[in-house]
Amino acid sequence: MGEIVGHGVNAWREFTPTELLGEVGAAANMAVNKTFLASVALGAAALAGTMGMELNRRILPAAEQAKLAAREEAEAAGTKA
Repeated sequence: MGEIVGHGVNAWREFTPTELLGEVGAAANMAVNKTFLASVALGAAALAGTMGMELNRRILPAAEQAKLAAREEAEAAGTKA
C-alpha cells in the first residue's frame, strides 16, 4: 500500500498486484470523482453566497455617508410631521 501511494497516480498499476487491480482502480476513480464533486459543490456554495449581496451598491466616503444620513433623517422627520 505504501508503494502505491508513494509513486503517485501514474505508476500505481506497476505496483498493484493483478488480483487487486480492479479494486484499486475503482478506489482511485472514486477518490478523483469525490474530489471533483467537492470542488464543484464548494464553488456552487460560493456562487450562491454572492446572490444575497448587493453588487451594484457603492461604498461612499464617510463625509458623503454623513450627508446622506442627515438628508434621510430630515426627509423622515418631514414625512412624520
